[in-house]
Amino acid sequence: MQFQPLQARRTHVVAFAAGLALCSSLTAVGQSFKYNDTDLLLGLRQAGGASTVLINLGSASQFYNAKPGSTFDVGNAASIYVAGSRAFGGLSGLQYSITGTLRSSANATASTPVQTLWATRESIDLATASDPWTRQSSFGLGNTAAKIQTMGNLAVSYGSVNVASIDAQTIIIPAADGDSYSRWVGSGTSGNGAVGNFNNTFQGNVEGKTPAVFSGTTTSRLDLYQITPGSGDASNLGYFQFNGSGKLTFTATSVPEPGTWALLGVGSVVLFFAGRRNRR
Repeated sequence: MQFQPLQARRTHVVAFAAGLALCSSLTAVGQSFKYNDTDLLLGLRQAGGASTVLINLGSASQFYNAKPGSTFDVGNAASIYVAGSRAFGGLSGLQYSITGTLRSSANATASTPVQTLWATRESIDLATASDPWTRQSSFGLGNTAAKIQTMGNLAVSYGSVNVASIDAQTIIIPAADGDSYSRWVGSGTSGNGAVGNFNNTFQGNVEGKTPAVFSGTTTSRLDLYQITPGSGDASNLGYFQFNGSGKLTFTATSVPEPGTWALLGVGSVVLFFAGRRNRR
């Protein structure tokens, strides 16, 4: 029996390990898209485009439980940029939104009941919040909630039979396919319309637009609202900023400083006594 020299055996071991790593990376590339109740979905599409992109940003809890005033990165910038490049040739001139819903009673709480929606609204002025969405009945919110849930579930189904996932959070689906982001977010009873109102079930357009020339230093802003069943304004949780390199950050809504609370308290007292004098 002939024994290989030690160096040759080491070479074979290294080659075998490299092969395993390559197989692992190929498996990772082909893994199916994942979606769970309360996950927020970043959707990207382009007017007349052949493809759409859907990206799972994780549970909504990271946004409604965020420390007031904090800013943190969301998603994987590299995956977002790669998906945009493959689907649209870049991230310029796209319509995009971030939405989610809570449909399972197992995930419901007093502050986030069943049919809660999380929906964005574009802020044209990067320094000013948009007007809030309006809360509605469970029935009214439920129609849109069903569309969002179906969009997520069908992306999972599509990814299970098509090698379309960049990773478990990012998937590219043809725009004309019934499982696509555009089909479910778009206006019209069968979707694909220009306005992002979930087949005419939502009160307005959840989508914003990236600039026609979207460089790494240019930003686009979407405000995030938590819409629970009831009446009045939805809660502003904060805002997303998106740039041409695929970087997405979230800044949670700040609470007034102690001095601001004091000024508000003084103002309330002044108004109270002024009202009393006027009634005399």
